[in-house]
Amino acid sequence: MLVTTVLTLFSSYQEYMVNTERNKENWEARFSNIPYSTAQEIAKDDNIKEASFYQRLGISEENFSEGITIFGGNREVKFDVRAYDENALKNANIHITEGRFPENSNEVLISLSVSKNNMLKQKINTGDKLKVTLNRKIA
Repeated sequence: MLVTTVLTLFSSYQEYMVNTERNKENWEARFSNIPYSTAQEIAKDDNIKEASFYQRLGISEENFSEGITIFGGNREVKFDVRAYDENALKNANIHITEGRFPENSNEVLISLSVSKNNMLKQKINTGDKLKVTLNRKIA
């Protein structure tokens, strides 16, 4: 009876974890840090229903914060810039609360909480222009 109980708990927990991950993003498998050509080959496989692509472009070199000190340390606000294809945006559970999805290469979608926006030197509003220099060295 103890073995049956433990196996049932393990199975339930495993199903719970799978469902939790599926609610975050809509994907079954993920490949990271592979060349784009390899990703395209994988996507062409007959067993692949659909594929999504995104690339991490870099982190902003600029610090956009006001230099606020929190818990004895300076708080930096930098942007992690990523490029998503349309399918990746759909499957990443990204919901727009203001504005619209980018329609050309010089537009961006910013994920910014109200609390983080309050820490910025200059508040960011929909339609604002922003100059960001990317540090291509990604850890």
